[in-house]
Amino acid sequence: METFRRGLWGWIQSSDGYAIRLLARARLQYRDALGFVEMFAESTSQPWTETVVDTLSIPDGPVRSRNEVVDRLQRALDFVGWTLVQANRGETDTEGNGAGFGDIWGGFPSW
Repeated sequence: METFRRGLWGWIQSSDGYAIRLLARARLQYRDALGFVEMFAESTSQPWTETVVDTLSIPDGPVRSRNEVVDRLQRALDFVGWTLVQANRGETDTEGNGAGFGDIWGGFPSW
């Protein structure tokens, strides 16, 4: 059974060998045996416990799939009482780019 603990410098560490931490206002770091992945993530203002993550910014490969990382992010954030909100959710525009954060809030253009 997977367990979590809070580590130094804001890391949330899993017994399965990965860890995550939120940095500043708009970055999330994920690390495991394969290395680090940084992604755009932003906490919402209401409620403060939701974190929107640009899931298309997570590399998808044969050794570490995007879905595996998203599942792990969800479990780690659940441990600290936060909710993962996926931006893009695999949606792409006509050029193959992610829909972008502006599309979920409707305020600014995606880039």
